[in-house]
Amino acid sequence: MTAPVRSLPSVAVGSQAQPTPGRREQSLEKKFPRPDLDPRDFGQRFPGQWQAFLRAFYRNPTEVAAVYGVTEKGAEKWWNGLGGPRGAVIAIAATLNPAGFQDYLAAE
Repeated sequence: MTAPVRSLPSVAVGSQAQPTPGRREQSLEKKFPRPDLDPRDFGQRFPGQWQAFLRAFYRNPTEVAAVYGVTEKGAEKWWNGLGGPRGAVIAIAATLNPAGFQDYLAAE
């Protein structure tokens, strides 16, 4: 026996139903004030900071790949400033080299 198909409620979408992006951002900033840190700016700067960190503490992309458990191709991209790692690798970097992490990667 199959379960009866339930219809989903309809949602009216109009100009009043959705606030403008500016209003929403203002509302979120009031609810959750953030420190003097622009996440978008930090995200744009991060690949360069990660690249500088790697070049300061590792000899080459092969060593980076071995330490962080990534492919050599991925390590080469980081080495050349093309993107950055995800959370677990960042946590490993902070654990293995706390002073270097603070100097190169911590938010200013």
